[in-house]
Amino acid sequence: MVNPNDPGMNEIPASSGLPVPDVRELLREVCGDDAAGDEGVDLIESGLLDSLALIELFSRLEEQGIELQPTRIDRSKLRTAEGIEEVVREWLEASGR
Repeated sequence: MVNPNDPGMNEIPASSGLPVPDVRELLREVCGDDAAGDEGVDLIESGLLDSLALIELFSRLEEQGIELQPTRIDRSKLRTAEGIEEVVREWLEASGR
């Protein structure tokens, strides 16, 4: 379950008022590069987010109670940190969290 008091949560609230996990920090960790969390960086084209890093990202999100189904995600949203944050927000809203 997502704990809004967890230090792994960022200060940017989802549109529903719920905090979202610090996706940018998770991306930096799983990609091994600070640029992975930068705004507008194409994670796929730059090679920062490869298939193994993507699996690790989904696993880390699942540890926080966010169970994304990769086959149901618009792949274009996985290209940037902003897109991935949007996917997480949509999941939180759909799950009623």
